[in-house]
Amino acid sequence: MHLHGSILAAIAFCTAHVLAVPVEVQRQGRTNSVVKNIVVFGDSYSDNGNGTYRISNGTWPADPAYDGGRFSNGPVWVEDIAGALNVELHDFAIGGSSSDNNLTQGLTGPNATIAVPSALDQLSTYLGGVKANASLSDTLFIVYTGINDAFFNANATGAESVKAIITIIEKLRNKGAKHFLVASYLDVSKAPYQHYIDATTNAQLRKWSNEYRAQIKLLAGSQVTYVDLYSLYSDMFAHPRRYGFDPSKISRSCLTGAYGEAPRTLCTDPDKYIFWDEFHPTRKTHQLMAEAAQKALRSALY
Repeated sequence: MHLHGSILAAIAFCTAHVLAVPVEVQRQGRTNSVVKNIVVFGDSYSDNGNGTYRISNGTWPADPAYDGGRFSNGPVWVEDIAGALNVELHDFAIGGSSSDNNLTQGLTGPNATIAVPSALDQLSTYLGGVKANASLSDTLFIVYTGINDAFFNANATGAESVKAIITIIEKLRNKGAKHFLVASYLDVSKAPYQHYIDATTNAQLRKWSNEYRAQIKLLAGSQVTYVDLYSLYSDMFAHPRRYGFDPSKISRSCLTGAYGEAPRTLCTDPDKYIFWDEFHPTRKTHQLMAEAAQKALRSALY
């Protein structure tokens, strides 16, 4: 798959700085009885501004409409989950990252020229900072990665992306971790990016999305909570008014031009849009994603 250089930069869906020293966030919410911390590995969907923005020295995302280095107009879903559980958030997610750089090299920056650590690399950074004999049993690990595999490598499969997630979970289980959350992505062929690519590329993205969903949901079990975000997005596309979205805007983005397209435009009603830019959700959509995750976690954590 060949993508325009300016779009490749945008694809840097998630990029956090290589040494990833996560910002710890304490939120106020309902106290749960099981976990005290959340650790996140992933891409721009989960990057809370501590990832790509740092690694690019504050140059990406570049448009001033982005919120605090996030790829949205406000906090992302993992921040909401931490707030609802009233726990600290340790976010290693990086916009532009892949699941495994041996599969696909993740990139970020204005021209997509900055190589970034994969989710597996983020795990290594995290484990390198864990004290010997430290207990991981009171930590919820959110592993949400893979979408950039499809954007940067036309031959990547959903199964290959999920394989990296399985490796992450196994390594953490060997260290005593007991609580995990994984999720499907939307059908990425329906994101506003569809308007900038050909039919063949869009079909490849649709195939990857379906493969990923089929494989990731198989991980659900006693220690792994699965969130079906694919179905959530599908319902938003099918019934936008149910969520307060404008039906005429479901395949459009509030912000355009952030990746080099012309002209640059910014809407005045972002809550009417599912997408903030060509790839990423609005703040409102992130809230809906978090609500779906919280619902799935109730039986596991309360």
